[in-house]
Amino acid sequence: MSDDGTGAPSREAPFLAALYERLRERPRPWWSSAVLRESFPTAMRFHWFEKRPDLRERVTHALTGFPKKALRNADAAFQAGLVERVVESGDVSVEAWEAAFDPADLVTHAPPALLWATFRHRFPWTDAGREDQELLVWLLHELLEEKKDGARTTSIMTPLYVRSAIDVRAWQEHIPLEIRVQVDGRRLRKELEGKTFTCRDELAVVKIERIVEHLPAAHLKGILDALERVVPALAGPPETRAADHPGEPEPNGSNPTSDLADHGTPS
Repeated sequence: MSDDGTGAPSREAPFLAALYERLRERPRPWWSSAVLRESFPTAMRFHWFEKRPDLRERVTHALTGFPKKALRNADAAFQAGLVERVVESGDVSVEAWEAAFDPADLVTHAPPALLWATFRHRFPWTDAGREDQELLVWLLHELLEEKKDGARTTSIMTPLYVRSAIDVRAWQEHIPLEIRVQVDGRRLRKELEGKTFTCRDELAVVKIERIVEHLPAAHLKGILDALERVVPALAGPPETRAADHPGEPEPNGSNPTSDLADHGTPS
């Protein structure tokens, strides 16, 4: 979407808005109001709202009580200074500061790659707790959920693309044998019926919840790499992508985009 809020909606905006809302409803220590104020301070946010004086006016008035008419023609630096003053003085909590910003406004005007890279950087990949795992389950369901997109129904990622982004050795090592036996049994029954067994069928047996339960979170980062190929706006300019996620190898050492012309087509 354009800076002034017009134009066709972007593919990444609804996804990021849903993710931001989910994190606000169920905050994690690594995505707290204090962390977000450090990562995206008032001056930065007001810079995003440079062409939306109405949003800056609304936030500043809500947090400071400063008269709206006096704020209407004020510049962003002045408004940000007022907001920072009431937060730093303790008159307004960092939680109230964060709540004053509508997630839909933030994801519409912020650089999507910055929001996404911050999420990836902050997530505790090597020490994910139960609530972090629940977030990953939600995220994967969000990527796979088929939604109406104009005249067709599509998902952000297909079961094939998600499954191919998980290292096959990690899959064999961490998915319990009894679950893999269930998959083989279902595959044989389908083939005996003359039907094709697909990754959609495999995930229907294994279940996203069990994948997240048994696979260490770090092994799921390949799915996020694949997502950035499906939605390039999340990755940012090509020259910055390698720096955003240092040390993260390509899933399976391959590029599954080569034989998938449309990752929103069911498979």
